[in-house]
Amino acid sequence: MRNISFVLGLILFPGLCLLGGALSVEAAFSPEHAGFRVQGNQRILIYNTESLFVLPGETVNLEVLEKGGSEEYLLAAPGCVFKTVKAATWEGTAPVSPGLYSVQLKRVSDQQSLHVQMFVLVPFTALKNGKIQGYNIGNYPVPQGRVAGYGLPPGFVEVTAANREAFVSPHFQLKQFLCKESHVGLQYVVLRPELLDKLEKILEQLNLQGHTRQTLRLLSAYRTPYYNQMIHDARFSAHQWGLAADIYLEGDTSAREDDLNHDGCVDVHDAEMLFSLVDAWETDPDHTSLIGGIGLYPRTSEHGPFVHIDARGYSARWAQAPARLPGPGGFKPTRQSARWMGTPARKPARNGGMSEI
Repeated sequence: MRNISFVLGLILFPGLCLLGGALSVEAAFSPEHAGFRVQGNQRILIYNTESLFVLPGETVNLEVLEKGGSEEYLLAAPGCVFKTVKAATWEGTAPVSPGLYSVQLKRVSDQQSLHVQMFVLVPFTALKNGKIQGYNIGNYPVPQGRVAGYGLPPGFVEVTAANREAFVSPHFQLKQFLCKESHVGLQYVVLRPELLDKLEKILEQLNLQGHTRQTLRLLSAYRTPYYNQMIHDARFSAHQWGLAADIYLEGDTSAREDDLNHDGCVDVHDAEMLFSLVDAWETDPDHTSLIGGIGLYPRTSEHGPFVHIDARGYSARWAQAPARLPGPGGFKPTRQSARWMGTPARKPARNGGMSEI
């Protein structure tokens, strides 16, 4: 059986029809929810693997939200110093040296655990002349208008050979979010937990609909301002703030899971199905904290169609012709917008505003 990637973002061969063949056996998917919730520095941590991004010396607060009457919880954090404030509540200080530190919380009664990947950032002030340790980041534009809330990143995750394989959430690894610019040696990335939460939710929804996948491939995630300018993308692209990803699914093209709309072909209409899935999920009042942009892009000579998602904090919808946006009676054609990786890469949004991809 020949395995190739099913694409909603990079190598989807449009018009590739499924003519039959043996179905691949996929491992059962688990969303990997922890057995208890933890509040960590104003975030609610729900998965058995979570990430916190903190600055050197920053105060770190962790509190189990479902303590129970006599439940006992333990915390282990090699290389870090935490003190117990009260039952199942701790306060610590992030180490002064940037890097990845492991924090493990465990419930004694049933050994349920929650693992926090604590990334101590290289502060933004280390950026000199657009570079850190020789890595070309470029200069961040000062956010304005609807993106004024972006601010400047507080710092950067330093990516090394030792931590690039680390999981930043149950189903995604740090290496999946690196800028596509070629570089040898240390790399730096901005990554926001809102994006990780959104990707995990999308993956969970796909699996609930019967499309079994253990992860999503990312055509593009973090982009440095230098790289973003080099490819002529939108000046305020959410990719630069670690808030956006362009995604596709991987799988066996002989498997019906690749055919999201069950029409017998793997093509742009399957990307439309993913667009619709995320669009519908975002309208649920329980998910307003992860609201953002969704963009649909057609194939080019270099890659197939893909779906852009982000957690910008307000809703925006767009499609690059001949892809279509959902409307009354189904998907409707939209006017031609900017070329992919061309200019001006700002596209009309369904809400009447302008999208920043």
